[in-house]
Amino acid sequence: MNDYSDLILMMGAIVLFMMLGLQANRFMLTNSATTAQSEIEYYALTVSHDIIEDIRVITDEGSFHSYLSDFPSAVDYQTRRSNLQTVPFHVTIDTMPLYDAHATFEDAANINSFHITVTVSSDFLNQGSGGSVSLSIAKSFLIT
Repeated sequence: MNDYSDLILMMGAIVLFMMLGLQANRFMLTNSATTAQSEIEYYALTVSHDIIEDIRVITDEGSFHSYLSDFPSAVDYQTRRSNLQTVPFHVTIDTMPLYDAHATFEDAANINSFHITVTVSSDFLNQGSGGSVSLSIAKSFLIT
């Protein structure tokens, strides 16, 4: 009878070890999915921030409109990994003139202002269901 009880205890230990192993695998898989999602969101924010920084340094309105018309709608962002992977993003840049932004200035007629919204979307955002990240900036130009 002693041999059967040892066998039952060993089977119970195997089942317990198997359940712990499955739980550890589930935890690692969830952690990997969360890490991948965070990286995609980080890359989307980086792309939109880079575009905002490029717009911020433009000094004249002609260069601004040229930049907007020449900007591609699809951007492959190079990841920082050594195997040269890229993440595809779709970029839209919307501009809206701001007419009353300088109503308190005396020379408001000499200033053109724009509200710029950069939207970066990807099929990989929101855990594969698609999503977007948007950043906005206001940009003003002196009319000479």
